[in-house]
Amino acid sequence: MLDLLKPLIGRKVLLEISGNKRIIGILIDIGADLLVVFDGKDYNYISNAHVHYCLSVDDDSMELPEKPSEIEIEDELSLRKVLSYAKGSFVEILVNGNEYIHGYISSLMNNYFTFYTPLYKNIFISIHHLKIVRPYPLGKTPYSLTSQQLPLHPTTNSLARTFEVQLNRYVDQLVVFNLGEKEISVGKLEDIKNNIVKFKLAKGGQAFINLQHIKSFYIP
Repeated sequence: MLDLLKPLIGRKVLLEISGNKRIIGILIDIGADLLVVFDGKDYNYISNAHVHYCLSVDDDSMELPEKPSEIEIEDELSLRKVLSYAKGSFVEILVNGNEYIHGYISSLMNNYFTFYTPLYKNIFISIHHLKIVRPYPLGKTPYSLTSQQLPLHPTTNSLARTFEVQLNRYVDQLVVFNLGEKEISVGKLEDIKNNIVKFKLAKGGQAFINLQHIKSFYIP
């Protein structure tokens, strides 16, 4: 699909991605597994795994950006390279529905990364479920917080290589899945076996989630 889109570079496009999210802007670049679209304000690094369709738009009302993206990669673009280059810089990311979260990438592992945000603190996010990365302009911070209010905290704890093993370390602890988007997304983790996560709900009921549908988790 991506090679077929190369003639659209420099033209205005409309993308629909998972979660009924639409992005309209100028297609800037195409990488191994992502598209870069400038929407008139931000550079959007969009995972191709979540692109449902792309339409060319016959509209010249949007101009090419004057400034390059804060993420500059000389080699071929890929989602993993974007995450690596963005580590320690402020970005906003889309994982759940249409809710962007703001902060910075603190660590990058095999199939997940850790993301520090002033709202949720440390979140573990599956790379497979990451839809969009938007770099912050140089000098800008989430919620206009100062460096004292939002210091860069490198991860000091040892991290597992994979998302499943990292989650398994929190057995018997309270865990919030997928930013608590559903009532059954919060509970005490009991077990993980054969890609099924078992946990206890607030009033004692048991719930089971397919690990493949856990986009993120954090410890409250």
